[in-house]
Amino acid sequence: MRRRQTVLLTVLLCLVLVAGIVLGVTARQSRADTAVPTVAAESALPAAPSALPSETAEPSAEADPAAVSADPDAAAPGSTDAPTATPRASVAPDATPTPAAPDPTPTPAAETCTLSITCGTALASDALSDAIRAVLPADGQILYITAELQDGDTVWSVLQRACRERGVALEANWTPAYNTAYVQGIGHLYEFDCGQGSGWIFSVNGTVPGVGCSSYTVQPGDVIRWMYTCDYGNDV
Repeated sequence: MRRRQTVLLTVLLCLVLVAGIVLGVTARQSRADTAVPTVAAESALPAAPSALPSETAEPSAEADPAAVSADPDAAAPGSTDAPTATPRASVAPDATPTPAAPDPTPTPAAETCTLSITCGTALASDALSDAIRAVLPADGQILYITAELQDGDTVWSVLQRACRERGVALEANWTPAYNTAYVQGIGHLYEFDCGQGSGWIFSVNGTVPGVGCSSYTVQPGDVIRWMYTCDYGNDV
């Protein structure tokens, strides 16, 4: 009886051992079966993007901005070329004709007067010194011009401006009693060079005014004459 129990016990131990071996083998196969799809899945994954031949052969536009700017009309790979719209030529509107310039308004002629300075009586006088006679014009005409008038011109202002512009010597002083300038010398010929009654006087339109040269306002067309007299104006 004891021997039979020993045999049974041995058989059970063998069965347990065999079962353990079978379970171990089964577990290993199960793990192998589950690992295979993983490996297959990993092997089926596509290659890394950096290894793609298309990217190494043609860099993207984002990686090389210069390529995009160098060829703005180049189409992206795989894109469909869109038709380029031809810009419509702009038609310039009809030019508005430029109105003809109006005829220029003619500038009115400057208002003028005539001014002359003569010393013929001095040249005819025996009292005139040879030194003064030598600097006077032989014909006795020191100046003869048509002078342009300015606003408010007087006989004195016209004489001053004419002598200054033409380099004719002029000397005068102011006479407070008559509120006017008194001309002492013109062209190096002075009062009293030909005697006591000699000196310069003036006339306007052939008349000797009763006022000083600073008080007589000149009108357009006036004829002003400065004359040297040797006899208080009786010889001119």
